[in-house]
Amino acid sequence: MIYDACRSREIQVGLEDALRRARETLASGALTNEAQVRSAVIAPLLNALDWDPADPSQWLAEHAVGTGSVDDALFGPNGSALVFVEAKRQGNLSVKAEDQLFGYANNKGVPLLVLTDGNVWDLYLSMAAGEPTERRFCHHEIKESRDLAAMAADMERYLSREEVVRGKAKSNAEKRLADILNREQGRKALPAAWNALLSEPDELLRDLLIESAEQATGSRPWREDAETFLRQSSAVPGASNEHGDVFAWLRAAPADLTSGMKAAVTRWLKQLGDPVTNKPSSEGPTPKPATGSGALRGIRIQGKEHEATVYKRIYLLLASELQNGNGGLLGELAALVKPGMKSPRAVRESAPILRSKRAQYYRQVPGHPEWFLYVSRSARNHQRLMREMTELAGLEWGSDVALLFAGDTT
Repeated sequence: MIYDACRSREIQVGLEDALRRARETLASGALTNEAQVRSAVIAPLLNALDWDPADPSQWLAEHAVGTGSVDDALFGPNGSALVFVEAKRQGNLSVKAEDQLFGYANNKGVPLLVLTDGNVWDLYLSMAAGEPTERRFCHHEIKESRDLAAMAADMERYLSREEVVRGKAKSNAEKRLADILNREQGRKALPAAWNALLSEPDELLRDLLIESAEQATGSRPWREDAETFLRQSSAVPGASNEHGDVFAWLRAAPADLTSGMKAAVTRWLKQLGDPVTNKPSSEGPTPKPATGSGALRGIRIQGKEHEATVYKRIYLLLASELQNGNGGLLGELAALVKPGMKSPRAVRESAPILRSKRAQYYRQVPGHPEWFLYVSRSARNHQRLMREMTELAGLEWGSDVALLFAGDTT
């Protein structure tokens, strides 16, 4: 045990040094291709994790898998592959790269997977349930990290040769992923639980409200008044103190919410008619496309303008830009399938619908050839679809994303 603890500490110290050097190299801008990322960042870090590149029984580069090859394969003493590492040039990680890595793993039954562009390190359990993003148990970014020691500790826990070979890395990863999924489920339940507490006040919440009011004013509210206040806060949300600022609570949602949760917050604010953001109720009719003072000329996405004069092209352009900012967006859009829906919003290139007559309604997303979007024939529907996708990304239609027309002054 003493030796194990000492060796673990040695690895972490060496990793911290390697990570600092990697951060300097990445920040220099000198790495312009995948080969440079592998030699200058990935190889030194794996070596610091006790993997020996000179020993082919431990580490093979360009390891053949089916008709392709994974960039680096790490092996146990019995010759079985335990970790696959797939490298990309900086900023070139994508859903397609994830699918490629998982395809390699499925052929060989490799438990631990790493996808990295040198800066971003995503670690996955290949045989867990769900989409690749739901199997990711660790994410680190070297350049953005404020705690390289914590990153080194994670890499030692999940990728050091000793931990991987004895199976501890896999069990650590399984526990970490279970904690992540449990936390996500709990976080998604918070809004409904909060609303339930307000509509049917829990005694603890009621008593806390009474005590807080008494401490602030010296007067103790009646229990019935406190319960009425809490119910009104749920049933009649408003921006005034009379009913509690539910809008402020929603607007204060953490910045690191998943895109799905951001979309939910946006949807709730819209449905409640938030006076600050002035979002109309989703129960009302879909607004007609704005006409501006001239013809359609493009779209503005988070401050950047893109020129285009056809709604279909603008819709595909928006999808491409939002997917660049959130690699899981189109996957979430594809999952929004309503009962009786004949044409899903988004499908992968292997989807059966692309081999049917309805394929004529789909177009490939620029820059993301693995994805196809349903395109409408009317400007009105295209605007509705763009608005839905914008809100799914956690952005606000009309401000973060807005159509541009000839003659616009802003």
